[in-house]
Amino acid sequence: PRSLSGLLSAALLLIVLPLMAALVYGGVQLRQLSRTSDVLVRDSIVLTQHTQVLFQNIANMERTASLYGVTNDPRYAAAFDSNYAAFGRTLGKLADYVPETDIARVREAGDATVSFVHAVRPGAPSSNLVRRFSALGIEANGLAEQARLGIDKRLSQVERKASATQQGLLWAIMALVPAALAVAGI
Repeated sequence: PRSLSGLLSAALLLIVLPLMAALVYGGVQLRQLSRTSDVLVRDSIVLTQHTQVLFQNIANMERTASLYGVTNDPRYAAAFDSNYAAFGRTLGKLADYVPETDIARVREAGDATVSFVHAVRPGAPSSNLVRRFSALGIEANGLAEQARLGIDKRLSQVERKASATQQGLLWAIMALVPAALAVAGI
């Protein structure tokens, strides 16, 4: 630079450009973290809703299976089959959020329960039916737990990314201190 104002402008540019880069980087990272957080919250809500519906499906299946076992009324068998179809649809919706292996265990327990219900004869001990639905409930609880753990894992990733972004911005700002001191010494 040929003048003092040119020298000051160049020195200010040395400070302003990295600061602007850090601000733009921070803004982009905050936007990404915000979007990721929004998706995580939505997924958490949807998972909670689907698991609640799954447990409602199981309760409806158990209720209609019990009534069918006592009365042998085909209407209850049809209602049970309808509830089982709803159970299958709910599992399908959960497949977008939970590993297929977890879904498969619940589906297998559901299939075993359906086979048992269709094979049961009127007057059979209800304790067998209770055991079948208890096994299905245990698998459904395991599925719900895996869904929760998946959300917790994603939340931890967001927290780590936020921390790394914060540290990156801090280091970028700290790097400006020597530049500012050098400009002040000019």
